Amino acid sequence: MNGQGRRLSNMTGEWAAACAAGHAARSMSRKARSPDNARREGLFGTLKSDFFHGTDWRGVTFAEFRERLGAYIEWHGGGKPKKALGRRTPREHRAALGYAA
Repeated sequence: MNGQGRRLSNMTGEWAAACAAGHAARSMSRKARSPDNARREGLFGTLKSDFFHGTDWRGVTFAEFRERLGAYIEWHGGGKPKKALGRRTPREHRAALGYAA
């Protein structure tokens, strides 16, 4: 095993321990099932670029971070304009179709 492999192995062990300590599941789907993971990977990539990177998180409490993250996820799911919907938000699209209350 090369140095890269050892480093990744150690990272995996640290990650597994951190997940276990936080009672978090490490996988949301079956191992090596890219169709299962594609949508989540896309969301997490967008989350990192839109929400996380470029923000100074120093001094932000976990409670505040969790609140901001929840607001971002809510916006992403229903308030973010989507190219596939003609730059309308999902809420606007559903309303135009008569599905929204």
